[in-house]
Amino acid sequence: MAADLSWPALAGWLEVVDVCVFIVDRLASRVLCATLAVPLPAVRNQTDQLLDLEDGGVEKQKKLAALLSLNSLPSRQTLVKELVRLTAG
Repeated sequence: MAADLSWPALAGWLEVVDVCVFIVDRLASRVLCATLAVPLPAVRNQTDQLLDLEDGGVEKQKKLAALLSLNSLPSRQTLVKELVRLTAG
């Protein structure tokens, strides 16, 4: 069976490709925004670290990382490196 190479058929495929490119572009934008939304770690001196009473937040992050099968807590730097690695290939 021969492929339909008429203009309406090709125009239909071009519309499908445009929609796919649009969807991928939107998803990529959301991934980038989510990555940049990860807060940078606060610069703390040794006294601040000793007085830190909010270990509950770190524990929640560790639990989330475990649920996502991550070996370590994700940071903005590691997420950006992963994005660069995936887009370079």
